[in-house]
Amino acid sequence: MKYGIIGRFKPLHNETAGLLESVLEQGHDLRIVIGSSNQYDARNPFTADETNEMIELFLKGKNYSAAFLPDFGNEPKWASEAKEVLGTVDGLITNNDYVSGLLEPHYKIIPSKQFSPDRSHYFSGSDVRLKMVRGENWKSFVPDAVADYLEGRGILARFIREFGEQTITLYGNDNFADRSREREKARIDASFRK
Repeated sequence: MKYGIIGRFKPLHNETAGLLESVLEQGHDLRIVIGSSNQYDARNPFTADETNEMIELFLKGKNYSAAFLPDFGNEPKWASEAKEVLGTVDGLITNNDYVSGLLEPHYKIIPSKQFSPDRSHYFSGSDVRLKMVRGENWKSFVPDAVADYLEGRGILARFIREFGEQTITLYGNDNFADRSREREKARIDASFRK
C-alpha cells in the first residue's frame, strides 16, 4: 500500500520519526510531504531543504519519496496543491484535524496511532523548538542524526538567534496537545498576520 503524510517536520522529532519508520518497516510505500515549504519564520525556522535533509539523514536507505507543499493561507488553494503533490495514495496518515478536514473529501484518513500506537507522551515540533530556545533537554526528543545536523551545521544557533524571542512569545504558554481544527487554523492564521 502507498500512504501519504503531510507535516512541517520542524524539526523531525522522535514521535514522527517513529511513525515514518513504522510505516516503512511494514513494507508500505510512503510519500512524505513537507508542508509550509515556502515559509521561513518562527513557526517554520528551518528551510524546506534543511527539513528534507533531516528526514534523509534519519531514513537513509529507506524507500520513500519526498515533496514540498507551500502554504498561502488559503484553504481551497492549499487543498488543491496538497492533492497535486500527494498524488494517488491509499490513505493519508494524520492526527491533525485541520488537515483531515481539508483533505477528507479526497483521501481516506488514517490515524497515526494505526502505525504508532504509543501516543502516551505526545509532543510536537513546537515543543522541541521551545525546549531549544529555553536551553532545556531537546536532544532527547529528536533522532541523534537530527541533533547532530542542527548543531553541526550551526542551524540551532541560527534558529535561537533569529527566532528565539518570537518562539517564546508564540509558544511559551501554548497547549501543543490541542490539535483541534480550530486550534491549528488559529496557529496558521497567526503566522500569516505578522
